[in-house]
Amino acid sequence: MNENTRTVSSFDGVQVRYESHGRGRTALVFVHGFSCNRRHWDNQVDVFSEKYQVVTLDLAGHGDSGRDRTVWDIHGFGEDIAAVVRDLGLDDIVLVGHSMGGLVIPEAAHLLPSETRGIVAVDTLKSLGVYRTPQQIDQSAEPFETDFVGTMSKVFNGMFLPVSNDEIRNEVVKGAVSIPKNIGIEVYKAIRNYENEGLTTNLKALDIPKFAINSEELSHTDLEAAKKYGVEVRSIKGVGHFVMLDDPEGFNALLSDVLDQINVKKNSGG
Repeated sequence: MNENTRTVSSFDGVQVRYESHGRGRTALVFVHGFSCNRRHWDNQVDVFSEKYQVVTLDLAGHGDSGRDRTVWDIHGFGEDIAAVVRDLGLDDIVLVGHSMGGLVIPEAAHLLPSETRGIVAVDTLKSLGVYRTPQQIDQSAEPFETDFVGTMSKVFNGMFLPVSNDEIRNEVVKGAVSIPKNIGIEVYKAIRNYENEGLTTNLKALDIPKFAINSEELSHTDLEAAKKYGVEVRSIKGVGHFVMLDDPEGFNALLSDVLDQINVKKNSGG
């Protein structure tokens, strides 16, 4: 564990591992996706820590964090972020979340209303307001119950384009299939349930800048739905679901622009 790595107890005692780099007035808190880890933001740490404090963390059940949680849901992941923010004493943050992390950050912002200046979702918030019945959610989870590793491998391989770097693809898939089956299935269902209501409720309640940086290669963003919930969308071409891994330079440029807009609004008192 290097000098930038720390551990904090979340709301239920589960240990959450995180890293902090840089010393900027504003902190960027990067949140990974389902069955991923904080290493997926390595291409952002050095770039943004020149101007910002940069925090990356492993949500409970992921990476180096603890797995002894009783209930796996999006609220618990939001509490993980809140624990890290409070442990560092941060009071001026922008939350950046990829995939499932893009669902978790509105929950965290709800828990940290005075600290959060804006949120940036990455390749998510694409079909806001779509409702799935409990039966549909259970049905979509069946392949994971039948063959967890095989289904996870197929799903995560499908998140990359044919031109994507094979080494990166293989590393992501290797990590994805390593999550315990029971945690993986519970988290998958929690994601779908949260998309039904909690996500849009929290987005509506957040009176802060809300952005999404999305690839349009594998699935398209419903721009009207995004607008309804106050989310401004930026598109990036030629990348799969793991935008920040497929094209770190292009992603970093878009994120820098979005952060500038958030800072303008903050400094104008908006």
